[in-house]
Amino acid sequence: MSDFPSCKEGNFSASTSFVMPHLVALVEMSFAKKHRVLPTTIVVFLLLSTLITVVIPSTSAGTVDRIEIDQQPPIMLSADSQMQFTATMYDSSNNTLSEIVEWSATNGSIDGAGLFTPWATGNVSISANSGVASTFVNISVEAGWPSSLTIESNQSEIGVDSTAQLTALLVDARGNEVQGHALTWSPSQGTVNETGVWFPASVGVASIEVHWGELSATMNITVITGQPANLILPTGLSVRYGQSITIVPEIYDSHGNLLSLEDAGSLQWAADSGVISQTGSFTGNAVGIWNISCSTANGLFATVEISVISAAIESLELVAENRVFRADEAVEIRVIRSDVYGNVEDISTPLSNWSYQSGALRYGENATEWLPTVVGNWTLSVVSEGFTASITIEVVHGYAIELLLVTENQRVSADDDAVIHMQARDIRNNRWIVTGTWEAENSLAESWLASFGTWANFAATKTGEWQITGSWFDEEQQQIFSATVTIEVYAGELSTIILQGDGATVSADEVLDLAPTMFDSDGNQIGTVLLNWTVDGEDKTTDFRLHRGVYYPYSVGLHEIRAQAASAYASVMIQVTHGQARTLSISVANNLSINSGEEGEITFTVYAQDLSGNSFLVDELTWDIPEYAGEIRAGGDSGEWILSGKKAGDWRFTLYSGDAQFDLLVKVNAGLAARIEVVISSDYYHQGDEMILDVRVYDSFNNSLKVIPSDMTVSSTAGPASHVSEGSWKVMMDTGGSDHAVTVRYDELTEQKFFDVQGALLGGALGSSDAVVLGGTMFMALILIFLVLAIRRGRRDENATEGEKHSPILGDSTLSSQPPASTVSAQPQENQPEATETSQPGQPQSGSTSPASTSLDTASAALETPAPADPAKEAAQRAKATGVMVAAEGTTQGQSGWYYDTTGTLTNWEVDAEGRWNRIQ
Repeated sequence: MSDFPSCKEGNFSASTSFVMPHLVALVEMSFAKKHRVLPTTIVVFLLLSTLITVVIPSTSAGTVDRIEIDQQPPIMLSADSQMQFTATMYDSSNNTLSEIVEWSATNGSIDGAGLFTPWATGNVSISANSGVASTFVNISVEAGWPSSLTIESNQSEIGVDSTAQLTALLVDARGNEVQGHALTWSPSQGTVNETGVWFPASVGVASIEVHWGELSATMNITVITGQPANLILPTGLSVRYGQSITIVPEIYDSHGNLLSLEDAGSLQWAADSGVISQTGSFTGNAVGIWNISCSTANGLFATVEISVISAAIESLELVAENRVFRADEAVEIRVIRSDVYGNVEDISTPLSNWSYQSGALRYGENATEWLPTVVGNWTLSVVSEGFTASITIEVVHGYAIELLLVTENQRVSADDDAVIHMQARDIRNNRWIVTGTWEAENSLAESWLASFGTWANFAATKTGEWQITGSWFDEEQQQIFSATVTIEVYAGELSTIILQGDGATVSADEVLDLAPTMFDSDGNQIGTVLLNWTVDGEDKTTDFRLHRGVYYPYSVGLHEIRAQAASAYASVMIQVTHGQARTLSISVANNLSINSGEEGEITFTVYAQDLSGNSFLVDELTWDIPEYAGEIRAGGDSGEWILSGKKAGDWRFTLYSGDAQFDLLVKVNAGLAARIEVVISSDYYHQGDEMILDVRVYDSFNNSLKVIPSDMTVSSTAGPASHVSEGSWKVMMDTGGSDHAVTVRYDELTEQKFFDVQGALLGGALGSSDAVVLGGTMFMALILIFLVLAIRRGRRDENATEGEKHSPILGDSTLSSQPPASTVSAQPQENQPEATETSQPGQPQSGSTSPASTSLDTASAALETPAPADPAKEAAQRAKATGVMVAAEGTTQGQSGWYYDTTGTLTNWEVDAEGRWNRIQ
C-alpha cells in the first residue's frame, strides 16, 4: 500500500487512475495463470478501491475563496432563447468546492440553477455569488425572431397634394424592435418610398398595408382635395352685338380635383373691349374677337377669347368678280351679311353650307374660293342663319399644259388603219381640238402617214412599234407643244406556214422540233396560231399542241406530218428509225444446258425493243460472263450469236445492248474426255502390298467426267486390279520386280504409271517384309510387358492390407486400364461409358486410374488372348481387355475418326472442342 499516490491534494481522479489499472492487471494475471489467483486477493483490491473512493473526497473540503463563471465573453444571446450558466468555486488551495451559487441578472431573469431568460435587448450583467466570493460576466442580448408588426402615421387626414410619414414597427415576442428586415408596402393608392413616406394619388379613404413574411399591419388615411392650383375659363365663348354672357371660371388643385370658387377668394376681371362686371357678366359693344382675363387673390391667372358677332341677320349676298373665269384659276366669292342694326360684314361660312355642281371649294385668305374644273356656266349657293344666296359663274378652258395625240386603238393589225386626233389639255383636263403638223419618226413609215391638220391616218404594213409625232403652236402662250404616240402593229391574218426538219432522220428515242412559224400576207410573222396536225393522215392535233410543235416519233418508217390553219398548210417528210434497246429477248429457252467445248455450241438470235415498242435484231451486244465459264461470238446473220461453254457449273451470263439487260442462265456440263489423270499411292512397293489408284478423266477444259467403271479398263503387270469406289482402284502386288506398269484405258485415251515391287518371304504369304518385322517386334514387346506386370501384381498383393481400392475392368480386378493421356483430357470422367458398341473410343470406365499407370496393364490384358490375324478381331480383343475402343488405322487414339468396339464393329466418332464424343455412323 505504500506505493499508492498521496490523496491529500483532493484529486480523486488521480487515485482512481492508479488503483483501477492495478486491479485490471491483477484480474488479467489471474486468467493468464489459468485462474490460479485466489479470489480473496481480488476481493481485497475491490474493498481498497471502494475505501479510497469514499475517503479521498471528504479529506479535501474547505471555504470558498473565489468563484469563476464557466461561460466567458463575448456572449451573444437572442431574446427568444435561454442560456445555462455554471460556475466553479475554489478554496484558498485552489481545490474545487461544491457550494450553492446565488445568481442574479441586471435584465431578464435567472433561476437558482443558472438558467438565464432574457427580456430586453442590450448589455446584461450576469453575477454569481457564494459567501463572500462573487464574480460577473457581461453578455449582449439581441432581438429575437419577429413576432408582430404595427404601423403608425403622424396624420389621419391629408390633402391629395401632401405626404404622410408612415412608421412600421417589427417586434419580437418580448416587445423588442427587430431591425434589418425589408418591409413590403401595399397601398390601395399612391406610392410609398423606401423611407416610409406615402404620396397619395386621389381623394378618398386609402388603405395602406405593410408586410413582412406572414406578418402584416393595416391603417386607413382619409385624403381630401388640395390647395387651389389652376384657374380655368370656359372656351368657345360667343355673344351677339349688344347682348350679355356670364363667364363662370373653375378652380382645380394640382391633381385636377374641382374646388369651390370660395377656395380662391375674390376674383378680378378685365376685357379688351366691351363691359365685364366683377361677377363675370360681359356685354359686347363691338364686333370682333376680344380677350377676357381673370385673376384670384392667391395669384392664379387665366385668359380667354370671346367672339362678338353681329346682331340678327337681315340679308345675305354672294359677290364675285364680274368676268369670265378660266378653268385653271380660283374664283374668290365673298359672303356679305347685313344685320338689323345696318351692320354689314364679310362672314365665313362652313364649306358644308355650300352647294355647287362641279369643281371644289376651299377657305381662301380673305373669302371662300371656288376651284372650277369643267368648262361651262355654273351656279353656286350658300345657306346661313336661314338665308340663301346664289351666284352664276362662266368658265372657259384654261391655258394649255400638254398636247395629246388620241387614237381609238394604239394596237392595230397590219390589215387595218389607225386614225389619230390632235388635242390640247389644260390643268383641269379640259381638252379641245387644235391644228398642227404630223411626222413619222421612222422614215420607213412616212409613206404610211397621211396628215389632215387636226387628225392623221396611219396605215402600216409591217409589224412593230411605230412612233408618230404631232406639233402645235399656242399663240396665247407663244409656246410650241409636241406629243408622240406609239402605234403597235401586229401581224394580220395567217397566210403562210413553214415547218422545220423536212427530210430529217430521227430515232424513236429522239424528238424533232418542227418549230412552226406563221406569216401574214405582208410577210409579218404571226406569234401564236392554233394549228391542226396530222401524221400520215391521222389526227394528232392534241399531241402537237401539248408539245408545242415538237414531234415524238413512235413507229419506224417514213412519215408525212402536216400542219393546217384556215386556208394555210405545210407538210414535211420524216424518216424514223428504231431507238435504243430497252428490253432484250432471245430465241432459245433461258435455262440452257450445254456441253463444254465446240460440240456443245448453240446458236441463238437476240431481239430488242425500244421505248416505243419497236422490235429489231441486235447486232451490237456486250456481255458479262464469269471467268472461264464460256464465251459468246457473233454469228453469220444479223442478230445471230454463238454461245459455247468451258468450265462446268451453273452460270449467269448477262447480256447488254443500249440500256437493256438480259440475264441468261446456262448450265455447262463436262464435254468429251480429253485426258486421263492417274495418281498412285507410291512408286515403290513390297510383294504382298496393295496399290491404290486414284483415276480421274477430264475434258479439254479440265472438267471432271463421271465414268462408269465398266467403261474403263485398269490392268497391271504386278497383279490383278479391282474397282474399289468412284475413281479408286486396287492393284495387288503379287509379282516382285522393277519397272512394273499399271495401264488405264477409257475410250481412245490411255495412261500408264511405272513402279517397283520388292520381293517378300514365302512370296508374301506372311505379308510384306515390313509387316513380318513389325509383328516380331510386337511379340517380343508383349513378352516383356507380361513379365513386368507379373512383378507389379505381386507388389499389389502385398499392399492390399492398406485399404487401397482398385476398379475392376472387364472382370479383372488386378488390372486397370486407362486411355492415352490425350483422350483422358478430351472427355470428362463422369461421362465415360464402357467399351461396348455404343461406347466412346479412347474413354475409360468409371473408376479408372491415371493414364500413366495403364499402358502396361493394357498390354498385359492383351497377352491373355492370342493375337488374331484379322485386324478387326485383334482390335476387338484389345477393346475387351482394356475397356477402351481401339482406333483404326489412320486415326489417332482419342481424336475424331474410326474406332473398333468389343465386337469388332467399325464406327465413326467426332470429338468436339469441349471433349464430348458424338457418333457419326
